[in-house]
Amino acid sequence: MFVTLGAFAQGNNVGIGTTTPDNSSILDLSSVNRGLLVPRMATAAMVGITSPANGLLIYNTDSACFCYWNSSAWISLCNGTGGSGSQGPTGPTGATGAGTQGPTGASGADGANGASGANGVTGPSGVDGVTGPSGADGPTGPAGGPQGPTGPSGIDGVTGPSGIDGLTGSAGAPGTAGATGPSGVDGVTGPTGATGTAGATGTPGIPGTNGATGATGATGASAANNTVTVNLSSQTQLTQAPTGGITYLNLPDLTNSFTVPPGETWHVYSTAFGTALNLGSFNDCTAQFEIFENGVATTKLQRAYIADLSTELNFAYGTWSISYAKSYGAGTYTLDVRGAHSGPAGGTNIQLAGAAGGFQSHFELIIIKP
Repeated sequence: MFVTLGAFAQGNNVGIGTTTPDNSSILDLSSVNRGLLVPRMATAAMVGITSPANGLLIYNTDSACFCYWNSSAWISLCNGTGGSGSQGPTGPTGATGAGTQGPTGASGADGANGASGANGVTGPSGVDGVTGPSGADGPTGPAGGPQGPTGPSGIDGVTGPSGIDGLTGSAGAPGTAGATGPSGVDGVTGPTGATGTAGATGTPGIPGTNGATGATGATGASAANNTVTVNLSSQTQLTQAPTGGITYLNLPDLTNSFTVPPGETWHVYSTAFGTALNLGSFNDCTAQFEIFENGVATTKLQRAYIADLSTELNFAYGTWSISYAKSYGAGTYTLDVRGAHSGPAGGTNIQLAGAAGGFQSHFELIIIKP
């Protein structure tokens, strides 16, 4: 069997029944006695379509409605809702009861509600995890019993006659307009005064000579926060016995370390002082103290000579002090004070540093930064 279609292509669209398809359409169907027939199927066939495309259109023979697929459900064009089951037919309307017009009759008893239709079967799930559309609504149950007859309407009352409108009073005669008074006479404008003579321009003054630039003042002293003072004291007892040689011991708590940043020079002034105590048999003896830099002696030293003052005393002592100054470039430095017994072997022991409240030693540093 062969079917001949009068199809015509023009540009990128096709016309059936017309040789001039509209430019806004991809397919133009034209006929005066035939229509477009889309696929017709029952609900079970509709929901069984695999992976329907958005906008797919069919005619559902169960619900007698066009339906289209919208992403996840079939939408009926009859009621605008989804559902894949067919909608049941509407039950017939009950007959209107007949009755003669007269006094209003009593209201008829309400008919019993019809039974609800059974829900449609749920459609199968879509392929690859897609949720299947809901089944179509089941048919609506039959309507209730017939409505009772409507009683006749009562007779309308007679409308009374309208009242007579009152007479409108006559308008008063318009008053006469008053006469317009004469205009006043304008005053005479006075003459303009003569322009005064301009004053003579003054002689410009002679510009003064610029003063000489003053000399630049001397650079002020470094800010106070660039000067650091460190005060240290030894309150720990430290005693040394003579050995016949010089053996230095670091005086406890008299050590300070500092770091000079690259590109800077710091100036350090230090002073150390204290008291050395002769312990024991009062023989003449000598103690020696020196400042060390990074563990190396600076040759800035001081000796304390302690003599036998009197056999009535149980101790004898001598004082000592050292001053030291040096400029330091970039680097880390440690300064400390050390002491030693420099008397002959077999002599009296010496207390180089005393306990709190006794013969203490001190170390003070003044660090000047740029």
